[in-house]
Amino acid sequence: SLELGKQMSEVIRSQHELRKLSLIATKTRNGVIITNSKGIIEWVNDAFTGISGYSLEESVGKKPKELVQGPATEPEAAEKLKDALYHKKEVQTVITNYSKTGETYKVQLEIIPVFDELGNHTNFIALQKDITEETLARQEILRMNTRFELIAKHSRIGTWEYSPQDNSIRWNDIMYDIYGVSNRDEPSIV
Repeated sequence: SLELGKQMSEVIRSQHELRKLSLIATKTRNGVIITNSKGIIEWVNDAFTGISGYSLEESVGKKPKELVQGPATEPEAAEKLKDALYHKKEVQTVITNYSKTGETYKVQLEIIPVFDELGNHTNFIALQKDITEETLARQEILRMNTRFELIAKHSRIGTWEYSPQDNSIRWNDIMYDIYGVSNRDEPSIV
């Protein structure tokens, strides 16, 4: 029976795909949360546990927001998530979460609704990348740039920056003062 052979082949192919997806979900360094259609956690991977401190056993049966949201969680990001989940739409945002020990961490979050072959909503899959270190590094660079600009301004130091991408030069205000030109006149490479 050709039909039975086709069905068996499809089942085997599906099992291989499922194994691959399971490997990705368990081995990725990004946190993975799988909820039912009501947003109740059914499974989390080890990376989620590492980021948040919540084990699989502590997570199952709860909504992610019950575990990880708190006072520093951005209301606009939480509202964006709530709206997308209600409408069963894919959503991406950056949000501040809390670990089990109460420490904040920043994640880039993507939530994908899952539908069965009949179009019924069955699950949500949330993927979260911990971007705390990147965010802190960016904040430190901004802080250092601001400090440097203040030092340059109060010390009357002219600075310029060359951009090879568009072959342009950017001067600070003091540089314009030193050369006695208006900052409306763009410096050019001679």
